[in-house]
Parts: sequence; structure tokens; C-alpha cells
Amino acid sequence: MRVWFDEHTPAVLSLTVPAYAYPDVAEHPDGNLAYRQDLMFVSGFGHPQNPDAAAWFVREILPRIQAHHPGVCLDLVGSNPSAEVLALRAPNIDVTGFVSDEELARRYGHVRVVVAPLRYGGGMKGKVIEAMRFGVPCVTTSAGTQGLDRAGAFLPASDDPDAFAGLVLRLLQDDAEWRRVSAEALAFVRAHFTEEAQWAAFAQAIGTSRSQANGEKA
Repeated sequence: MRVWFDEHTPAVLSLTVPAYAYPDVAEHPDGNLAYRQDLMFVSGFGHPQNPDAAAWFVREILPRIQAHHPGVCLDLVGSNPSAEVLALRAPNIDVTGFVSDEELARRYGHVRVVVAPLRYGGGMKGKVIEAMRFGVPCVTTSAGTQGLDRAGAFLPASDDPDAFAGLVLRLLQDDAEWRRVSAEALAFVRAHFTEEAQWAAFAQAIGTSRSQANGEKA
């Protein structure tokens, strides 16, 4: 975007625009909290960091969780599961492959905790923000929090298997903590990753509101 400070001197204005712009967020995801159960990891398994994350979680973290919750199940949801990921299938571990947006939303509506156990990989992680959008607490790692410094107060994260398992267990057991993390995640997405938030990045520079730009009457 080019802005003219005077009639002779142009300048380039740099704006930071939210990477995601959801049209809506979940309403009252705690309404069925008593019936929510199990864990889910959502990713595209064609990227090497995701099979690595799934394998690390299953081998190093899930047994620690199952020591306290023997019946807990894990769904590995996403396209292109590698042979390594398929080999993780077990009575309590499902590898779904690709699912539709509707099916994914249904799963977010029933799962208790989302995990994003990434050990490497740069940039903001859409899978973490997506879990927030559905109001499902997500436990991740330092790699999973990249670009989300402002979420540090409520986004549970650890690179240590014992600590990671402890964070998941708390969200499985503590309804008040679940509701706290869920509510703060939804507020965070509303503030930073909605269509309104994306528009706000431009509004001040161009001097108009979204409704004015759409021709709506005040």
C-alpha cells in the first residue's frame, strides 16, 4: 500500500495482517463438557514434522497419560498419513486420513483436548489456532507457540514429556481449567484471527470502517 505524505514524497506503509481470518468462532463449547472425551492431533502428515510429532507423542507422552486414564483414546486426523503414522494404529489410536471440514468440525465438537506435539517447524501453526477457534484447549510445545507470544498466558506448552502429559491430564480432569483455557482461546481468536480483526489491520490506514467499505448504512 502506498501513502502520499505530501504531493511530492511517496512512502510505503507496511501493515501486519492476521494470517487467518475465520468468519466465526465456536459458541459455548463447554455446553457438552461432561460428554467430551479423548484426544486429537490434526495435521497434514505429508510434512515431516507432523509424523515426527505423532510418533513422539504416542511413544513418549501417551503412555504417561494412560497411566492415569487407561481408557483415553487418540485420533490422528489428517491427509497423507505416512507408513510411520499408519503403524501407530492401535486399539486406542485411530488414524483417519483426510476428513471433510464438516467431519472435522464434528470431531472438534466432541474431543476433550487437542495436542500439537511438534518438535520442530517454523512459523505460526494453523492447527493450534484452529483448535482455539473451536474452543478446545490445545497442549503444544515451544515450536507450536511460535508467533503466538500473546497467547502465552493461557496456551499450555512444554517440550518435556512428563510436563506435557501433566498439562493434558489437568485438562482431562479439571473442568474449571478447561473452561478457563477455552474461554481465553476464543477471546484471543476473536481479537486477532477473525474477518473483523483482519479488516481492522487496514481500517486505520485507509480511513474507513468495514461497513462503510461494504456500502452499509450507519
